[in-house]
Amino acid sequence: MADLMAGPNAPLTKAFISCGWSCLTVDWLLDESHDLSDERRQRSLSKQLEEVIFIAAAIDCSTKSRAREIPRKFEDGRPAPGPLRSEVYPDGLPHLTGRDAKRVDMDNKACNYVLGEIQKLRDRGGGSVRENPARSLHWWTSAEVTMWESGQWVDTSYAACTLGGARCKHQVLRHNVEEIQRWPPANCHHVHDPQEWTPYTSEGIRVYPSKEEAEYTAILAFSIAVSASWWAARRGMAKLQVPRMPTFLAVGRREHWLDMDPRAMREWAMAPLAVTLGLTESLRAERPGLPVRKLAQDVMIEKNKLPHQTIYVGRGSFHHRLTTTKWKSPWTPGHNCEAGEWHARYIVHIRTSPLWDALHELKGMALACDCPMEQLCEADLLIGLYFDAMAPGGDPGSRGTDGKWSRAVTLLQGIQAIPKGVALPMMSQEAVVLAFCKLFPEHWFRSYKFAMVEDLINSPPFCSYAEWLAERGEAWDGPLVPHLAAGSVRQMARIGDGCQVGAMTHRAALPPLLAFNLEPDDHFQQALQRAQRPLPYEDLPVSDMDLEFVAEAYASPTKSLRPWRQQAVGALRELKRRWEGVTLHLRAFQETAVQQVTKHRDMGLIALLMVLTSWADTSFPFGLICGLPAVGYAPPYGIFPQQPAEVISMADVLDGWQEHNQHILKQLRAGKDDEFLLQQSMEDANNGFCTAPLRRAEFLRLIGNRAHRLIPRCVITQSSGKQRVIDNGDTGGQSALSSDANKLTLCSPLRPAQHIRLVMHKWTAEDIDHFFANDAWETGQEDLPSAYRYCPMAMQESLGCVVVWYHHEWQTPAYQVYAGLLFGLPLAVTSFNRFSRLLEALARRFCQVLTSLYFDDATITDLRSSKGSGQWAMNQLCKLIGSPFAEDKKQSMQSTGTFLGLTHDLDCINQTGHVRFWARERLHDKVRDLLTTARTTGHFSRGTAAKLYGLANFLEQGIYGRVGYGGLMAIKARQDETTTAVTPEIEACFEVIEAVMRFQPKREFPVFHLDNLRFLAASDAAVEADNPGSGGFHLIFFQPDGSQIRHSFVANNCAELQKLWQPAETHIAQLELSMVLYALVERPDLFRNRHGLWFLDNVAAVMTLVRGRSSNADLAKLGHLIHLALFALRAQGYWEYVQSKSNWADDISRLGVNDPWWRCHGFEFYSSYLPTIFFQLPFVAVILTFEFL
Repeated sequence: MADLMAGPNAPLTKAFISCGWSCLTVDWLLDESHDLSDERRQRSLSKQLEEVIFIAAAIDCSTKSRAREIPRKFEDGRPAPGPLRSEVYPDGLPHLTGRDAKRVDMDNKACNYVLGEIQKLRDRGGGSVRENPARSLHWWTSAEVTMWESGQWVDTSYAACTLGGARCKHQVLRHNVEEIQRWPPANCHHVHDPQEWTPYTSEGIRVYPSKEEAEYTAILAFSIAVSASWWAARRGMAKLQVPRMPTFLAVGRREHWLDMDPRAMREWAMAPLAVTLGLTESLRAERPGLPVRKLAQDVMIEKNKLPHQTIYVGRGSFHHRLTTTKWKSPWTPGHNCEAGEWHARYIVHIRTSPLWDALHELKGMALACDCPMEQLCEADLLIGLYFDAMAPGGDPGSRGTDGKWSRAVTLLQGIQAIPKGVALPMMSQEAVVLAFCKLFPEHWFRSYKFAMVEDLINSPPFCSYAEWLAERGEAWDGPLVPHLAAGSVRQMARIGDGCQVGAMTHRAALPPLLAFNLEPDDHFQQALQRAQRPLPYEDLPVSDMDLEFVAEAYASPTKSLRPWRQQAVGALRELKRRWEGVTLHLRAFQETAVQQVTKHRDMGLIALLMVLTSWADTSFPFGLICGLPAVGYAPPYGIFPQQPAEVISMADVLDGWQEHNQHILKQLRAGKDDEFLLQQSMEDANNGFCTAPLRRAEFLRLIGNRAHRLIPRCVITQSSGKQRVIDNGDTGGQSALSSDANKLTLCSPLRPAQHIRLVMHKWTAEDIDHFFANDAWETGQEDLPSAYRYCPMAMQESLGCVVVWYHHEWQTPAYQVYAGLLFGLPLAVTSFNRFSRLLEALARRFCQVLTSLYFDDATITDLRSSKGSGQWAMNQLCKLIGSPFAEDKKQSMQSTGTFLGLTHDLDCINQTGHVRFWARERLHDKVRDLLTTARTTGHFSRGTAAKLYGLANFLEQGIYGRVGYGGLMAIKARQDETTTAVTPEIEACFEVIEAVMRFQPKREFPVFHLDNLRFLAASDAAVEADNPGSGGFHLIFFQPDGSQIRHSFVANNCAELQKLWQPAETHIAQLELSMVLYALVERPDLFRNRHGLWFLDNVAAVMTLVRGRSSNADLAKLGHLIHLALFALRAQGYWEYVQSKSNWADDISRLGVNDPWWRCHGFEFYSSYLPTIFFQLPFVAVILTFEFL
């Protein structure tokens, strides 16, 4: 590639070299012979440029700057340089003479030459990018205009601050690279210092900000280089070696960035950013011996073995079973830290431990890990730390955390840019107004006079959350949004619901607790230590940072939040009063129909609160004014995890609309629910959500005969008998013509207990005692009425989903054009949840309310001593922004409540330390109705099976452990069968479901750390040529006094058990699983109320225990019996795979009493017998038997 006008530090050249390019760097500041206005230099360079496939040009704008148009004077009174060009004379003003004329002429010659070479390259299939300020007169020059009119180029606009700049500087890249065109929006929504471009004096030297911002930032340079690399690979010109792109940040605060050295995000950041992007090859000359990152599965030479000079630094994986090393991260995103914070934690972990002194051991090593190459991982961070520690002249033993690499990577990852504990800069009126205006088209507020709010916004509650983040040393100056975790991280986070979800290769599996390939004794010793600590499902779930903020507000149970909330609501009211004219101003830009939908919404206040809380969904305020996406494409909003999505235009939505509409109209006919359909449709019209029903001629007149796509409306009757109007996006084609780049992440029905757990884990023992003696927890629920309908939809969007239904009074189709979102549109789900997620954040950050929302349902948790102030404050907030909750659906604060179909009871916290959950009675009624109907009619179809299986799965969320997960195999299988008979197997499933509902094994969720008694177990079974089946297990029970009970068992009647199981070549998995049941039968008194760690070396057995079910009937039965026993004993296990060679129960399963291991380790030996009657006992009898035992 050729880097023309590269600048003295040539950041683009360095970035391209890091990406594997050969570079030709040209700039007269590097070499005076690089004068591109000189014809001789042009001729020699043209020959060299014939070999390049890409040109980047930072075209000189010094004679084209609009800043010259501003009348200015130097400090000594001399006038500053005036303009040399204008829009009328972009190639130079006609009156120029002398030095100015010569300068413009040289600039034109150099520029025209570069543009000519770029065009030549484009004509032979090459790529290029050229850059200038957005308002530069360069874009008006005759040569540039001629090239633009060819239609071969596209513009990508960006603000330099979104790519690491300290100041807001609007730039344009003109290029022919599709990969640059696909960049995320890079429009500035930061809060900036209004005086950021004012020259200042530093140490007696006059400093001009424009000079500080002239050089490309590292993020911009690498963004261009990476995009060009992907372009070259796509075009078959290169092999892809660049795994990932830098991150753009468009939201947050930038006032304090003016105090940073400009080099921090430029030359100092080049090497660190190369490392974080996985581009280290070019750094090896600077740091000999720099490690290299490899993917473990790609470099393994045989099972469990890596090549020489390769070390595994990952967290462990069942796929390859490599032994973990001291470089393993103690942080697992989604489990014990948030996905965006583990990088910084790992850096601190290395720097503050003996590992810092051991970094030299990594010299010349390949660092193997498991993360996809497009993700930043431990290997990248270790390479960067090595780069820092081995700096020439540096001290490898220094533990300082202020090395250039660490400082730069902190900034690049969006972590705080000022030291912990330093006071936050005040937000000025001008800065906030500027950020607010950027949310809307520039002309909307051009002459508007805003009310003064500076005094309010720099006081609680508006600054409280950011101040709390800064005090903790957390990121506060970037986007403050919910966790944006990748799919794999979200799966691992499910353990936060208090139950193991995955193991081994399961997508929700956590890293193994102990390393692979240990000797049995080593495994045993490490297991003894690990089993005495809280198990992964007992750890606090990873929570949004603002939920942590609220939890810390409850730091002392003696402190009431009621006065604080009252003051916060008062401040919000005053802010609304001062800002009310803004919303009136905004309504002038709305369509009449959209005005009706949002008539109660205070859009101006919502937008201001978004600025104050650094909310990343910057297009939402404009969407409230002009309409939110309903069909087509929903871009990433920055508040949900991103997922791949195809861009679907409105033209795509309307393609073939006439044939489609004819097909829909032919299907409309009279039906039994027509009266209800008419009633509901008229109700929507009366509420202002849509037009009144229209006949065809009226409808076409309204839309001006424009293209449109129909969506049929129908009525569904729920199992409760309740009817609901649905707009069928599947039949209408809107679902297939919708693409969403956002992956919704929603809270669990267990969230009320998680709220409480988050608070109580921060309390001391004295705090908990005070709480038990003087207070109690309460729960309340709220509901947003007609949630989707109050989210506006523009006319353009509504033409893609015009509602049509059969009007039984007219005997013809009726049409309705909606301005509020429709139920049944996939994008409506995301558009509404943008508001739901914002409301959740505002309530937490400004009202300190323990709340979470699932779509339109809100759950609120508070102390009784707060006297309902949390629910009151959230209600007041909703009224202030114009979205009040539904009064008729309010559940006032009390000790019990229902959220997402599960009833939760907080009364038992003071007795047992748990919140109890159980599915509400309405769900039970639905299940009973299905069972009764099936038995009465003798008919159980695949559709009914799917419905019952879904209900049973939901019912399981409120059931202890995995009790409800077993015994449903026949119902699951029926979903794929054609028969409808109620077979004995189906009837057996019905009986299990009925028994569960009758016995009510309620789910128990601990809300503070309980000193649970612990156990440790390892078991094994064997089937060999001379041994049809044997098994054994070791049990360790940790006692309160620190002593241990150690028992070893051999199973005696394995052969007898195998007669009960289905014929098979081997029953090894069944035998492995039965060892757990043997143990529970033998020592039920010791297992009662214990939590423990259990090791098995059979994959099928482990997964049956984790999931509570299996496709194998025998395993499913055994798993169900085990979980029934655990419920009866109120015991809970964490099931972990151990390799056979590491399993300290392996020998006892084969040698029995002759195994010397149990004697050497102080175990008492016993024989075990499992009564086969357990396999015939009904559900309740098993529970009662274990309770008796």
